[in-house]
Amino acid sequence: MQTASRSYHRYTSPVLVTLALLAVSACGAGTADSGVGSGSAGAGKSQLRIAVGIDAAYAPFFLADQEGLWASTG
Repeated sequence: MQTASRSYHRYTSPVLVTLALLAVSACGAGTADSGVGSGSAGAGKSQLRIAVGIDAAYAPFFLADQEGLWASTG
């Protein structure tokens, strides 16, 4: 006969493992730069990648790119 506590433990372990893996992957995510990490000696500018879709809400990003506003910030 299966008790309630046994079925509780069956679901608890996978949830805890998933949470631990998410925490580890979040801590190891690093920065948005591909070549410059937090511990590197490079003093160059960092890059920020912005992912946009084909929705009209992203129009300001395309307009700023068209007008060259990104060039002033690198």
